[in-house]
Amino acid sequence: MSSIKVFVTGGSGHVGTAVIKSLVSKGHVVTALARSDASAAYVAGLGAKLVRGTQTDLDVLSAAAAAADAVIHLSYNHEAMFRGEMAQAFAEDAAAIDALAAPLVGTGKALCVASGVLGATGADEYAIKEHAGRYLAELQTKAYAARGVHATVVRLAPVVHGPGKEHAFITIPASVARAMSEAAYVGDGANAWAAVHVDDAAELFVLAATTRGAPAGATLNGVDEPGFTTRRITEFIGAKLGVPAKSISKQDAAARWPVMIAWVMTEGVPISNDKTKAWLGWKPTGPGLFEDLETYSCFKQ
Repeated sequence: MSSIKVFVTGGSGHVGTAVIKSLVSKGHVVTALARSDASAAYVAGLGAKLVRGTQTDLDVLSAAAAAADAVIHLSYNHEAMFRGEMAQAFAEDAAAIDALAAPLVGTGKALCVASGVLGATGADEYAIKEHAGRYLAELQTKAYAARGVHATVVRLAPVVHGPGKEHAFITIPASVARAMSEAAYVGDGANAWAAVHVDDAAELFVLAATTRGAPAGATLNGVDEPGFTTRRITEFIGAKLGVPAKSISKQDAAARWPVMIAWVMTEGVPISNDKTKAWLGWKPTGPGLFEDLETYSCFKQ
């Protein structure tokens, strides 16, 4: 594979770190957005060139995208999302996508945008999503395929696990369970969370952006294990902490957890990656979710 120039947003994050490492190891020239001195030093240490700014610096995004052969957009205002300020997060992401895509129109260059599988109404890559938000960003991204951009969306599993980060969807319920001496799931806990190892997720973004094996306008399901019920995950948390696991109502969930956690604890269906693997030859090889959860510090006494 010949070397190309790839611009990455969110490069200092969990997935972004693995994406930059993978790109650099394959000989690609990576430029990464860095919003702070600490982020700049970190991504430079991974082997990336720097562009200083944030995802709201739209002129910076457009200039960096124009200079690249492919763009991987991973940044997102997760702070606003966890505060329940979804409209702000959605608006910032929509503006960033347009800023990144505009200079790619008519070039055939790749734009790969991160999203999530939560909210999907079915298992495969063509499933629509019930909740607007990031689904509108997916449609916005894929619309650029008709304008000469090789645009794809990667829907990540709710739990992207692996070295360097303990996932909040696990650590927050575990922290609350420890404090309340009981772990909880909502209703029958039958909704399912898919999972993927961070290195496998990174490889999917790299394949999508550099090989273009998936058709323009495609949605790719970044999952390995198709789904574990929230009841099973909660029972695991309870067993690790030595507390019981119980069912609670949606109303109790809203009082128990932050807005985002209360929502995700009611979401999720088993997800397939069959088309994603067929299009790109993607072969997840990382450890499974429960193997990684055994190492989480939140379960240590």
